[in-house]
Amino acid sequence: MSVADCIGNFFLESWIYGKYEREIHSSILAQIDQQFPTQKNLLLNLTFWDEKTDKEVKQYIDSGANLDNLFVLSTVDSPTCAMPNQLLYNDPNIKLNMIINSFNAKNVYRMGNFSGQYEFNFFAIVCNDNFKSYDLDELLLVDPKYLFINYNRKPHPHRVEFVKQLLIHNLKDLGIVTLGRDQNSLLYFSIGESAENYVKYGHWYNLDQGPGSDQFGIPHDLFSLHNMYYWKHHFLHVVGSTEGNQINEPFVNQIEFKPIIGLRPFVINGQQKIYQWLRDNGFKTFNHYFPTVDLEGGTTAGEIYNAIIQVLTQLSTLSKEELVALYNQMLPDLLYNRQRFFEFAKEQEYKMKHLFQ
Repeated sequence: MSVADCIGNFFLESWIYGKYEREIHSSILAQIDQQFPTQKNLLLNLTFWDEKTDKEVKQYIDSGANLDNLFVLSTVDSPTCAMPNQLLYNDPNIKLNMIINSFNAKNVYRMGNFSGQYEFNFFAIVCNDNFKSYDLDELLLVDPKYLFINYNRKPHPHRVEFVKQLLIHNLKDLGIVTLGRDQNSLLYFSIGESAENYVKYGHWYNLDQGPGSDQFGIPHDLFSLHNMYYWKHHFLHVVGSTEGNQINEPFVNQIEFKPIIGLRPFVINGQQKIYQWLRDNGFKTFNHYFPTVDLEGGTTAGEIYNAIIQVLTQLSTLSKEELVALYNQMLPDLLYNRQRFFEFAKEQEYKMKHLFQ
């Protein structure tokens, strides 16, 4: 029987991320029991924070438990994405720290999507097990019919605003762009594919539930490079990151790993700190190919959008032959990145299984 208490929700077990989330949670729980068998421990999972979680946390704190160790776990979502809105302050990091401090634990261990000693990347582990296998010949750029790809499923504000900039600067039609539908946005762009075609690549919603099974109108594609005709023929990948809040912990999921697996240079519409996170973890970035553009120094969302627009505008002046030549110049780093991903994924699995060693 576990000596650690647990609070928190999970993704549904029928969702592949939910399956892995539970397995990782169980592994960490066993490690806590082994490492701290005689101490009072609580494992707090941050997934799907709701009223029930709120109530359980309050009851635990009010009980006056003399807590030795609080283990805060973030896997399938960024640590602050589900912080309860009823708490004071608009900064979700303040909300999370308020909750953590309320436990008055002697020691706090932040695990998973937190920077620090107990960080590991959930998504690398799952992608390594499940991502579609590609031959190099399927991925190499020979004929750049499209300047860029910018895939966006959920219409998060930073994604919607960036697509608006593509339209304003007459760049959208130079690439392939998707943007999921939302009642708050009139923009919706699809390449006409159905969710049924992507069930084997991670579209986890029940297709029998009607429109709600695909509420954004874009397949939930976790483990493939999507339409291979478009992938094969595009030069630059404009990553539409899940997390757009610059003050939050760097949140890197399958979206950032796709151009790395798929041999494409990339720029990031999202957290600028991800560039440094990638370099810190042994990956190459490609910002130095655009020395007149500051892709990492913007302090506002507008500056981030503008930097990417500048890159696309510069690239739009190149011929197909020049784009292929530039791609071939980048190719050693692209090949390195792809190999590095598979090494990195194994490292993350090892870290997750040996958190306290």
